[in-house]
Amino acid sequence: MKTGVFNRCFRLHWTEAAGVIVWGGMDHKMNFKNRIIGSGVEKAGQLLVNSYNFRIHGELQQKGVKGSLDEIGWIQQVIVNKQTGRIIDGHLLVKLALREGEETEVPVVYVDLSENEEKLALSLIDPLAEMAVMDKEIYK
Repeated sequence: MKTGVFNRCFRLHWTEAAGVIVWGGMDHKMNFKNRIIGSGVEKAGQLLVNSYNFRIHGELQQKGVKGSLDEIGWIQQVIVNKQTGRIIDGHLLVKLALREGEETEVPVVYVDLSENEEKLALSLIDPLAEMAVMDKEIYK
């Protein structure tokens, strides 16, 4: 079994042959808690950057996301922790919105997480998405 470690506090175990993912040593079915508590629109200048955000968005990525916003607009919400008021996901979207002005409206989804859960969510969202692979047959 291979083991990967994210942010020194969370273990992801997987077995390649079975394609089984086991979080934190738990391999039984669980009922997932719904931590989403609402959605809305916030002014870009009111959203708080998360000081624990470790990602840097390069110029090429910024241009690509800006092009997407220009061409098709908002298609995903920024995730904000209602307890702390901080962004969990969507820092680049907010950064680009701020370039348009602090009054620019940003669609948000609110979640209810403790500060430790917020740190964990922040550390996992992108690394887990990066595990996806492209289905070349569909992409053609």
